[in-house]
Amino acid sequence: MAIDRLTFVKRAKALGFSVGEIRELIAIQDGHADACVEVRDLVQSKLAIVRNKKAELEKLEAQLSTALRKCNQALKRKRSQNAETCPVLKRMGG
Repeated sequence: MAIDRLTFVKRAKALGFSVGEIRELIAIQDGHADACVEVRDLVQSKLAIVRNKKAELEKLEAQLSTALRKCNQALKRKRSQNAETCPVLKRMGG
């Protein structure tokens, strides 16, 4: 029984559920008649959070790719030897 519970916790954590959410899943597992509906709602909520984080990370990735490309272009032109000429530092400064 304890091994089953630990396995459950480990798998839920691997899916990105927090400790509080795992407690809620365990409570549902331990005695709710409409467990599937409650679990579905938790999974939908978690999926929405993951999708939002993914969108934020994709935006960050695009910004970092652009910054890297500008750095590489400046270095090719040998202009970025100090903070005054670094295009990325200029953009961050305003």
